[in-house]
Amino acid sequence: MRTPAFLLLLTVSLSCFYAQDFNSRHIKTDAEKFPYVISSVQVYDSFDEPITNLKENNFAVSVDSKRTDSLKVNTYKDSGLGLNILLCLDLSGSMNGRPLVTMKDAIYKFIDDMRSVDKLGVMGFADDANLISDFSNDKDFLKEKIKSLTTSGNQTALFYGTYKGLNKLAENKEHAGKILLLIGDGRDENKSGSYKEDDIIELGKKEGIPVFTIGYTKIDRSYLQSLERISGKTGGNFYNSPSDEDLSKQYQKLYRQILNIYLVSYLALNTEGDGAEHINVITVSQNGTGKSVSARFIAPAGIRSVESSTKITETASVIPLWGYIAGGVFILSVCGLVFFLITRNKKKKREEAKKILEEEQKHNGQLEEEKKKRLELEKKLEESKSVQYPKDPVPATGQAKEERTVIHPVAREDRTMILMPEIQRESGLKSLRIEIQTGSCQGERFDVSVSGATIGRKDTNSLVIKEETMSGSHAKISWNGMDYFIEDSGSSNGTFINGRAISAPTLINHGDVFKFGKCEGVITIY
Repeated sequence: MRTPAFLLLLTVSLSCFYAQDFNSRHIKTDAEKFPYVISSVQVYDSFDEPITNLKENNFAVSVDSKRTDSLKVNTYKDSGLGLNILLCLDLSGSMNGRPLVTMKDAIYKFIDDMRSVDKLGVMGFADDANLISDFSNDKDFLKEKIKSLTTSGNQTALFYGTYKGLNKLAENKEHAGKILLLIGDGRDENKSGSYKEDDIIELGKKEGIPVFTIGYTKIDRSYLQSLERISGKTGGNFYNSPSDEDLSKQYQKLYRQILNIYLVSYLALNTEGDGAEHINVITVSQNGTGKSVSARFIAPAGIRSVESSTKITETASVIPLWGYIAGGVFILSVCGLVFFLITRNKKKKREEAKKILEEEQKHNGQLEEEKKKRLELEKKLEESKSVQYPKDPVPATGQAKEERTVIHPVAREDRTMILMPEIQRESGLKSLRIEIQTGSCQGERFDVSVSGATIGRKDTNSLVIKEETMSGSHAKISWNGMDYFIEDSGSSNGTFINGRAISAPTLINHGDVFKFGKCEGVITIY
């Protein structure tokens, strides 16, 4: 059966229409090697499929409305540059059964499609967020990790898990592209409310890490708007998977989109490296249609502007005789100047070394004095421990209320920590407070003096936290005369400060975030 001519004409017309309908999106601009700059750009059609095979003549870039030079275009796929992709997966109870099986099958295919230069990390979130696998390109190892995934908990700490995932990528120092892939229903149920949607967007934009999201839910689709907004604001894409069959297709489409991100490199002309913010505009043209995206970047300070690429590479092709003579005189003059400067610098360095030695001796004397004061203070504290204080001390007649020994109660009424505020005020010592904001012990507060404390589930600890994920002896806080330190006591679930597991004594700063088992909160020094 022959196809009517008007249908063929209509098909061709629609094809041309869709071929011209495309979108571009800026992801990140890297000015580390300024005045050479690299911008990452997505170009995709109305079906969210990447537009491939674009060349240098399809791109134009300006910086502060000034032209650029030496423009080069490549993609992650063609450049051979590796990608570090972190999967952030919803493993709450709502994913149990068929949804979890479908998600695993889709990820297996995603792993099969990975290039050898790409690495995959996996983080799961439910009531809490945990790293399941660090970055690896061992496909068998990754599949075993995915196979072991199980659902747990009834809450969904989506924002918390995503924020931790972005931090994990930001800490990775490998020279590779960084991508976060989030799959979930868009609902956040973290009790602590420690992170919001805007926190994720701000961190993603700051670190230049696009967040690609796949919305997978059969309950309330209104929450998917949150995923779409996160992707749109960080340079990623949102993919909706209304059915199990669509999930695997969306993974494949997403990976194609990532591999075909364009890396546009260029030389910023007549732009000073001044440590200030500059605006770059990237225009993509195809089939007579052009679309522009703008972004901002900081030009590293201390780098002079260039007028063209030839200023960097060109050398004079012809030098007349008088030029050689003048050059010789100039070289001799420079050598004499260098000799004078070297001699003067040696004398100056000797004087500086003498001054540094004197300052070190003075500093060592101050350290000895401080050490002596600390020893006297520790002696006073040891003597104070032998004094017995009544459970509810009553001030003598005429005694001001502020002069009484202060009793700092912990969250549990049956355990109290007694500090010596008079000694601490005289010596400038500080107290430390632990406030639990997440977990079954949410709302509890513990005050710690310079005497230190042990933390754990056993009643023999100074700070007793009855939480099933806490070890009997979990952690220890100590004071070295100047600062507070915390160390893990061989706990099963680890001790974390600002998201990092610790083992050796670690300095505690005001406002640090801690995690003991499932108990999380903030440390205050006052």
